[in-house]
Amino acid sequence: MLRKASDLTQQQLAEKLGINRATLASYEEGRAEPKFDSLKRIASFFKVSIDDLLQKSKAARTDFKKWEQKDLQILPIVLDQNDQERITLVSKKASAGYLRGLEDPQFIEELPSFSLPFDKVDQGSFRAFEIEGDSMLPIPSGSYIIARFEDDWRAIRDDDPYIVVSQNDGLSYKRVELDMRKELISLHSDNKGYDSYSLPLFEVRELWKAIGYISFDLNTSGSSTQDINEISKVLFDLKREVEELKSSKNH
Repeated sequence: MLRKASDLTQQQLAEKLGINRATLASYEEGRAEPKFDSLKRIASFFKVSIDDLLQKSKAARTDFKKWEQKDLQILPIVLDQNDQERITLVSKKASAGYLRGLEDPQFIEELPSFSLPFDKVDQGSFRAFEIEGDSMLPIPSGSYIIARFEDDWRAIRDDDPYIVVSQNDGLSYKRVELDMRKELISLHSDNKGYDSYSLPLFEVRELWKAIGYISFDLNTSGSSTQDINEISKVLFDLKREVEELKSSKNH
């Protein structure tokens, strides 16, 4: 690789080319095609022709595509000024173009991003996905699922909740079950009113392990509190009846 032959890190080369490090990484790994202006800058920097650069890029992409056999795709990330990774937010509005945007690191970089001061989001790459519908109740529609990126099929745990990004199904928040022998992934809803279904593994573009969620639906929380209060009242009434029975027996 030209960069490694020049003894440059991705960050160093990205700064020299005037682009984001994550964007450069996506070019090297074949996840995105550089625009013509970027090609000219890269070719000029390494003093090679654009044709020669494209041939080298094609060879690198062939090696990268081996992930499709066993591994999940690597993804572009967003860094802050201190090179700390931020959590990218994928709203319902942005989810419509998310699948197309996977091939364009600039799309990812333009999404809103934020940080959370929790240990659970220190290790790995994280995104927040806004979900829609009631298939995963009691998590309400409009909640934001905080999820960690999985880049290895072997790390997927059956019956755990994931954001599944697939070619034909788009973004789904479901519990999953893998069948590597049949090369299928089954998706299950917590709301039993929804049927389970399966997808071929080759359609899956990304998998994100859900670790928590943020909800601004206080009405849902109120309903839960009401349910708890009703249960508490029933238990209190039962306790009082038991005490009355004991008292009557003693007399």
